[in-house]
Amino acid sequence: MSGNSNDDAEPTIFSTPTAAESKSRRIGHYKLLQRIGEGGMGEVWMADQEVPIKRRVALKIVKVGTRTKQIVARFEAELQALALMNHSSIAKIFDGGTTDDGQPFLVMELVKGVPLTRYCDEHKLGLQDHSKFLSKFAMPFNMPIKKELFIAT
Repeated sequence: MSGNSNDDAEPTIFSTPTAAESKSRRIGHYKLLQRIGEGGMGEVWMADQEVPIKRRVALKIVKVGTRTKQIVARFEAELQALALMNHSSIAKIFDGGTTDDGQPFLVMELVKGVPLTRYCDEHKLGLQDHSKFLSKFAMPFNMPIKKELFIAT
């Protein structure tokens, strides 16, 4: 949701590590600061990239204990598809890899704002308005099919 009027809003924070935890919460060149999201497959953290560029980023990592071949394949497909997309409604991908213990991660543009579901709830959108609003954000995800990024092998 780059460029929306909520860019200055603080992200939802689920947990903030203590100073000791923050010091030890590192993935490569990234220092994890705050967990800002969680889903069935992974967690998203606000992080500081320290080299070669200093910037605040979002780091998505597969949850410990959910690393199956299917989850890793899905995560890698998401990384590849998002990395090839260029749309103002999709966060830019900066990096990706695996941790020392094999957990896949991706690093992307940090977009501050509120979750779409919370926005819809706070604005009391009815079913039709809710669908119209969310369809604006689904449009870019038709791009992989149009660009033929997913090729069966």
